Amino acid sequence: MLQPTHEPPLPPEFWSRLEAGETVPFQGLGDSMRPFFPSGTWFLLRQDPIHQLQVGDIVFMLREDQPIVHRITALPSKDSSQLKTCGDCYYEDDPPWKPSQYRARVVGILEDKTRDSRRLKMPHDLLATLYRHAGPAIRIGLKMYRRIKKR
Repeated sequence: MLQPTHEPPLPPEFWSRLEAGETVPFQGLGDSMRPFFPSGTWFLLRQDPIHQLQVGDIVFMLREDQPIVHRITALPSKDSSQLKTCGDCYYEDDPPWKPSQYRARVVGILEDKTRDSRRLKMPHDLLATLYRHAGPAIRIGLKMYRRIKKR
């Protein structure tokens, strides 16, 4: 979730609680994790060691002091020390991350009971995978439909 930026920056208490191993709430702003996590979703973060992360986990990273919450698509390996992530609504990975930019793993979501949440009850990982791979086919189909409709 990239936009808008958090103004003012996250408070020192946020960082000290996270470093102490507590689970800390964070509100993600932006649309990069749609359709599963709309802007304003409250994520619960915990600073787990990077070696415990798995592909499909959602992580909290910092790039140029900008907080970003995206899903892991590739972990550091023997060939590369970089971590790769992607927002659920994107088709291409973000630029690679250095492991030092990792801050926390998303361990839960605070549900907004005031919002009408008619979400599908399937696991988010499965839905994200289906959405990511079906997206290009949907775009091509929409382009074809628009061309036929213009005729």
